[in-house]
Amino acid sequence: MTEDYQSLIILREKRDYGALDGILEKKFFRLYHVPVFNYEFFPPLKRPAASSALLFSSRAGVRAASVLLRQMEKAHCFVIGEDTQNALRASGFQGKIERFLTIQDFLEHWVQTKRKDIKAVHYYRGEVVKNPNLNQQLSALGLGYSEEIVYKTGLIKEIPESILALMKESKRSLGYVAVSERAMRHWDNLIFYHCLVPLYRKGHLFCLSKDVACGSRVMPQSSTTVPLEPTTTSLIACIQSYYKYSPPIG
Repeated sequence: MTEDYQSLIILREKRDYGALDGILEKKFFRLYHVPVFNYEFFPPLKRPAASSALLFSSRAGVRAASVLLRQMEKAHCFVIGEDTQNALRASGFQGKIERFLTIQDFLEHWVQTKRKDIKAVHYYRGEVVKNPNLNQQLSALGLGYSEEIVYKTGLIKEIPESILALMKESKRSLGYVAVSERAMRHWDNLIFYHCLVPLYRKGHLFCLSKDVACGSRVMPQSSTTVPLEPTTTSLIACIQSYYKYSPPIG
């Protein structure tokens, strides 16, 4: 590891097409990934009704349904988050995509527009969902609703040895990047388990949103940065501003 690069520990798996990984790697950051979740996929066996638009709120849902998506060139997809959109494009999907920051933004869009072009929504989701009343909320707006659980997640039991070594041996304070509230909570638990709180607090935590930051009980607020908007672009800007780094010349 050269001292020319600031090290960042990303609390998720590496994403080759993700804007966060791709941009940070070009801007004098060395990235280390901790895949906090393990995934078990259940690919859907049949298409939803032709009148249904599709809803994805994670790249895991897109991955589970990727084979089906390549057969649905004219489908209409709603996605939550930039990474989900990137995953959908990377799957080979060629249909129309509309992106929202959060599920709540998606719901508010329907309240405000009262659009009539979509009659129903089919949600490909994981077994853990933050919007248990989505069915009722969409039904109240006059939309049909159906869903399938296409993946389950497990949590890693240990911090990888390579990450433990990095935390203990790095001469610079480390940056930690969290984009999931659930991953943030579990990472905190692992830090407690390994008695790493004093070492961890020498670094700085960057969270995609306030909800993600609320998942941390270990890192003090003074050592936590949250962007004004929960977008990859805003998060990258916060990281760059904190370290005052610019892209390398040449």
